[in-house]
Amino acid sequence: MLHELLLAFLGHTGDIFQIVPPSQSADKNGGIQQHPGTIQLAPDIPLAEEAEKYRLNQLAAIGYDYLQLELFVDREQDMVFSSLGSEGEQLAKHLSV
Repeated sequence: MLHELLLAFLGHTGDIFQIVPPSQSADKNGGIQQHPGTIQLAPDIPLAEEAEKYRLNQLAAIGYDYLQLELFVDREQDMVFSSLGSEGEQLAKHLSV
């Protein structure tokens, strides 16, 4: 399971850790409560202790933040290179090698 946790740190999921997308729900006062996305243990994984599941979910959530950061950087980088026109495309190709 350690290798699955390490992959989850990088935002990669599989059979053991899964992405839970962001969602909204109504709270008791009639307002809307935001639930951020995360990476968590699959519900059908049998572990001995509830505390162990809790800690693994806390650790795996770091991977979701990393994944969101990586997606943001990719989008911003694409915008910068596309605003430079053909010179930006050449620079992007050069940097990605």
